[in-house]
Amino acid sequence: RQAKRRVEKHPNNIKKLQHSNPLLEGVTMRYSTLTQHFLAWSLAVSLLPLLALGYSLYNSALESWFQQPAVAAILLLTLLTTAAGTFLFGRRIAHPLKILAHSAEAVAGGQLHHRAPIRGRDEISQLAVSFNRMAEYLSGTLGKLEERIEQRTDELETLNEQLKKVAREQEQTAEALRVKRDRLNIAQRIAQVGSWEVDLAEGTLIWSDEVFRILEIDKLQSAPRHDAFLNAIHPEDRDSVDQACANSFKTHQPYEIAHRLLMPDGRVKYVNQ
Repeated sequence: RQAKRRVEKHPNNIKKLQHSNPLLEGVTMRYSTLTQHFLAWSLAVSLLPLLALGYSLYNSALESWFQQPAVAAILLLTLLTTAAGTFLFGRRIAHPLKILAHSAEAVAGGQLHHRAPIRGRDEISQLAVSFNRMAEYLSGTLGKLEERIEQRTDELETLNEQLKKVAREQEQTAEALRVKRDRLNIAQRIAQVGSWEVDLAEGTLIWSDEVFRILEIDKLQSAPRHDAFLNAIHPEDRDSVDQACANSFKTHQPYEIAHRLLMPDGRVKYVNQ
């Protein structure tokens, strides 16, 4: 019964590890479980021969109680002595294991400096030595990990500041470009001069706001297209303008041509490009 109470006490203590350091929980839980099983098997193996002897003495005492009282008394005394020795022997094993379990709980709770006391050179002392080595390894590993995390955090903070600086510079550049574009649109509107760009590799065409106004095309409803530009040209001038554009794209040379635009309502505009 004493062994059972000592074995059953450990699961309640192990539950406390659930709120401990997550990195140490798995190691210390397994260590406490191994300690519990070691305690149970050690007590069982050590008590079985003694209990068998006590049971044999008890039967012998009952058989010879009425035949030889002196022998029965000696047998009972031997039985009591055996029980007391068994209790002390079990206590001698259980107490160091209990201390070792408490040490495991302390390490799991974050007290990495805690070490299990080493008393003697028996198997339990060797188990304490192994536990202290494990705790020392965990302490050193966590210390190095914290240093690496701190170093990495500093690097990330520096990189974050650099990214913020680049973002601010990009915002300033974008704002400067927006101001210049707005000023260009105002100047082109006053002079009634538009501009366009074409990317031959990508096949993209860009018109300024004034080009949309000259061609009288809604910027929000239609994207810049070469066919829309040709459709706005007077039919009599369309082939010559298209040929001038094609030659310029082919020779990479600028061109200048005057032509007419025919609006949907029949109005004619004279432009030069």
